[in-house]
Amino acid sequence: MRGAGPRISRPAAGINRSSYREAPRAYPGRKVDILTSSIRNRSATTACPYPMDKVNALRDTTRVSRLLWLLAPGMLVALVVLFYPFRFAFELDADEGVNLMKSLLVNQGAELYTDVWSDQPPLLTYLIAALFRIVGVNLTVVRLTVLLFSCVLFWAAVQYLKAFWGTNHAIAGGLILILLPSYLRLSVSIMVGLPAIALAMLSFLAISYWHKDKKKLWLVLSGFALALSIMTKLFTGLLAPLFVAGLIAQEWQGFRKTGSWSQFLTPGVLWTGGFGITALLTGLLSIYPDGLSQLTVTHWTAQQTEFSDPTSIAGYLSESLPAIFLAVIGSVYVLQRGRPTGLYLTGWALAGFLLLSQYSPIWYHHQLLVTIPVAILAGVAIGEFLIAIRDRFRNLRPVSVGAAMHVAVAVLIPYFAASSLSSSLRELDYRLPNLRPPAADLREIEAVGMLDVMREYADATNYILTDRPMFAIWLGKPVPPEVAALTGKRLLTGELSQVEIISAIQRYQPEQVALARFELPQVEVYLRQHYRLVYHLTDHRLYVRGDLQPNSPNSSPGGGD
Repeated sequence: MRGAGPRISRPAAGINRSSYREAPRAYPGRKVDILTSSIRNRSATTACPYPMDKVNALRDTTRVSRLLWLLAPGMLVALVVLFYPFRFAFELDADEGVNLMKSLLVNQGAELYTDVWSDQPPLLTYLIAALFRIVGVNLTVVRLTVLLFSCVLFWAAVQYLKAFWGTNHAIAGGLILILLPSYLRLSVSIMVGLPAIALAMLSFLAISYWHKDKKKLWLVLSGFALALSIMTKLFTGLLAPLFVAGLIAQEWQGFRKTGSWSQFLTPGVLWTGGFGITALLTGLLSIYPDGLSQLTVTHWTAQQTEFSDPTSIAGYLSESLPAIFLAVIGSVYVLQRGRPTGLYLTGWALAGFLLLSQYSPIWYHHQLLVTIPVAILAGVAIGEFLIAIRDRFRNLRPVSVGAAMHVAVAVLIPYFAASSLSSSLRELDYRLPNLRPPAADLREIEAVGMLDVMREYADATNYILTDRPMFAIWLGKPVPPEVAALTGKRLLTGELSQVEIISAIQRYQPEQVALARFELPQVEVYLRQHYRLVYHLTDHRLYVRGDLQPNSPNSSPGGGD
């Protein structure tokens, strides 16, 4: 019957009737957008509306962009290799010599924790020992290996920001990371902290990807990476409860709806399995049973020991105040945007600060445990500010929380640049120092002077006892394993006494004894009776055994890289 039901106009010429007839079913009771139907139909039967050369160009641009982001750590490598004076440095930190000597002794057949005392987990020690087996005692290669860890850390931080926030955030976070106090120095210092944090950052990146696509493999990889991290340095263990709590919180809403225990527990079980199995196997193979007390008792005793002129973590973090203020704003953005992965970073920074506030002694390199997540959160704040500038602050009320945060970021950016950029630039040498030696400071001049004297007796030397093991490393000589880690913490906690040092001298009869860090009056009394002093400049003292003779004129002066 005419007039019954909605009236539908005849399709215009050239419009496919089938698509025209399907439209009323999709939009009952409404007029059909003929042009939209036509375009939709043609798109299924005709070529792409864009010329193929443009499509290929877009694909090529995307590939190039991905490649450039993968190569982003190359900027850090170029900066450090060309302009940071590490290649000719005698020693960048006293811990370098300790870590290297433990690896040298392990490479020569000593057992870590059984023969060689160590209060640090074993992973980096065994890695350096493997390098020594391949390339010999070469400081440059080991320092470049630490730089590789730094590149991993940098890459993981930038990839997280790019994947979860944006390009502006990634660029800002990467720059702040490089400009953190002591970051460039620690990128080539043979120490355990930065490698451990690099592995922890990989763990964080993996668990963040799980939040994005729910692939279970990310959970296993995240647990595996964090286990390797704590096998490098224990302080990253604080992330384990944070990650488990994040997984529980993420699945809680789903559990309240479905009541499925299996779905609720699976992520936590997978992560804990990857973490626990890796940590257990590594610990059983390399730590248990001799290393347990060394990894725990010394650190515990140190908390009850008073150290002279201690610096708190708050004192070291005062150099990073602009970045910390930016990180606070970044945390607010995390809450506003509802990004659960960003909460891991906030928890990481807070937990790291609380842990180090209760720990003693604190050294400058410990601050990275706090400043690394701070740098990423600061990158979030600056990235959001840059987006607001690009959008010309559209829909932003002059009086609002967002406007206040943007103003704060605008003030903090020059504050950060003024406080951090100058100190970082002072660490660099623009004369390409790794092609020629830079000017040495007074303490290094003293050390090199004593090293030259030690080389005169290198041919007849089998063992060197020293409180600065880098001397022995440069000569390629071992120290008595019991005193390979002759550190201030070990002396002050009473774990190593001067009587035990004298006992090691009597047992191994080292041809040279080089002291440069600590006052050891009982040891020096013994040395004056049985050794002769051949070098003394300020706090550097070199004793040689009475029967030791200098190298012959035609012999090699000894020494490594």
